[in-house]
Amino acid sequence: MRDKTETAALRIYIGESHYGRGMPVYEDILYRARQRGMAGATVFKTDVGFGHAELKAGSSHFSGRVSDDMPVIIEIIDETHKLESFAQEAGQLLGRRGLMALFPVRVLHYGEGAAGGEAARNLPPNPQT
Repeated sequence: MRDKTETAALRIYIGESHYGRGMPVYEDILYRARQRGMAGATVFKTDVGFGHAELKAGSSHFSGRVSDDMPVIIEIIDETHKLESFAQEAGQLLGRRGLMALFPVRVLHYGEGAAGGEAARNLPPNPQT
């Protein structure tokens, strides 16, 4: 990411058990984000949440229909125009499930790190590509 660019966070909410192309959808999205050269992405596995269909896993404190499917959040940060384009691809992977939201962000620091970006380049290749 360059200084003075319009940046955003693409946040994708999905169930951990959502599979497509023989792998978890969240992993597929993560690999594709890396392949498309996104600035950074993180997957958060959460304890409990709810969507339009059901309560997602983890807590006996909530009444209602509870799923065994743990909620997962994928957050990708990059330039807004790159994320808008990537969101179309991610949406195809989600199908009729999940939720995506795009938020403007103000990047305060984006360092190269000690490895100069090597960590992302050294992830194993996506087995489905």
